[in-house]
Amino acid sequence: MTISPTNSGDDYDFAIWGPETSVICPPYKQPKRCSYSGAFGDTGLRTSDTDTTETPSGNKWVAAMEVVVAEIYVMYISNYSQSGLSFTLSWQLTNGASLDCLLLPVEFIALEADLMDEHVEVTWSTASESNASHYIVERSTDAFDYLPIGRVEAMGNTSSETHYSFLDEAPEEGLNYYRVQQVDADGTSTTSPADYAIYRRGSTEMVVFPNPAGDLLYASFELYNDSPIIWRILDSTGRLVEQDLYQGTKGNMLIDVPLERLPAGSYTLLVNDPKGSMNRSAHFIKQ
Repeated sequence: MTISPTNSGDDYDFAIWGPETSVICPPYKQPKRCSYSGAFGDTGLRTSDTDTTETPSGNKWVAAMEVVVAEIYVMYISNYSQSGLSFTLSWQLTNGASLDCLLLPVEFIALEADLMDEHVEVTWSTASESNASHYIVERSTDAFDYLPIGRVEAMGNTSSETHYSFLDEAPEEGLNYYRVQQVDADGTSTTSPADYAIYRRGSTEMVVFPNPAGDLLYASFELYNDSPIIWRILDSTGRLVEQDLYQGTKGNMLIDVPLERLPAGSYTLLVNDPKGSMNRSAHFIKQ
């Protein structure tokens, strides 16, 4: 694969992600190949190189890739020189291979998840759409396993910025991750970046998660003033087993509580400020 700038004095960079079974844009993994060399001229993949990444001082070329039929890759090309001049992209394929370059149906700008009273509003925007059918809103509590919670119809075809929203009326207690699957008219899909919101039932409660927990516990609560806070962990007999001081800021707080030194069992987390104006407690299980 070769990227040849029209102006030989231009600096072009690129990255390739994959393989995937569907289009995921923007990607969330490390690229399979990447060159951000500061040199000018042609760049790309070639069999004579063995490295997978080119740093600013590199020669612009990285190793060729072995691919399999039906694999999907995403490539990003950047004109670092910002000259506005074009380039030629050519492929050197072997063993009868062919390439299908697809125009992504949607260009995502941003996705946000914001707490609104007892609900979470998920909003996203697109810069353009081509043959887009609909959006599937998905939610996860661990950022790995997502489940669909709603559908929003797409504009379809537009070159203008379009804004969408979806209201999650039953968020899970604690941390909620959200993302959007855009489904094209032909059934292909594109995945948006993810965002999260922390939901607590009642503004004065403290939520701990995950529960049961491993070596790390998160606690979410509201703090009324900028103030140091003290967290303490009591075991099932009421004995103090861990404590620490944390500098808090007014508003919604999220702190992490290390548990690696605790044996498995049932515990209580206590959080308060030195003045006693804020006292929170929650039970949790250490696995």
